[in-house]
Amino acid sequence: MIPFWGVGTDDDSSALFDEADLNGDRVLSFEEFATLVNRRFGW
Repeated sequence: MIPFWGVGTDDDSSALFDEADLNGDRVLSFEEFATLVNRRFGW
């Protein structure tokens, strides 16, 4: 789950999911999530 402070609106969260789902399978794997978090938040 992405923290509420990192998303914004429902449209923002949908766009964030689409950006994170690198292989387009509509399932967010840990690797896809970690890639997005590293890119977006620098963790």
